[in-house]
Amino acid sequence: YKTPNLTNVTHKKVPPPLSTQEIFINSLDLESESYIQGLLPLYNGPKMIGVVSSLLSDKIIKKNSRQIIMVIFAVFGCCLVLILPITFIFANSFIKPIREIVVNLDALAKGGGDLTTRLTIKNNDEIGQLATCFNQFMEKLKEIITNISGSADTLNKESSELSELSHTMS
Repeated sequence: YKTPNLTNVTHKKVPPPLSTQEIFINSLDLESESYIQGLLPLYNGPKMIGVVSSLLSDKIIKKNSRQIIMVIFAVFGCCLVLILPITFIFANSFIKPIREIVVNLDALAKGGGDLTTRLTIKNNDEIGQLATCFNQFMEKLKEIITNISGSADTLNKESSELSELSHTMS
């Protein structure tokens, strides 16, 4: 490689400053090997006086590209191996208490719920607050039903006494 390939280089009568000048890229075959050639023309006024040239082997480019792809796949694999299990653990820690609340509320809605059911509160986060509210709701509901049951027993007793009194009077 002694002379750069200038076939794609366009000559400018008024060249732009070096920092904004276009870099020309060509493919080049030398000694049965392919190269990428980058050229930056140098001007003295309107006359091109030389070029800054750089060659890079296609083999090196392909090797580096494969290496970058392998690193990306390795990082991706590590992310799958490390991040997915952690994600499932965190997701399960959020979903499990919510499912427990849903099961208990569903049992209550269908009429077969146990009013003594309480949820264990493991966290002080929003899910823990939800469990606390569920437990408070169950306690209030139990009190209401106990009061209604007591009132029904009293009403039944009073009704029986009234019925006896009615029989006695008749």
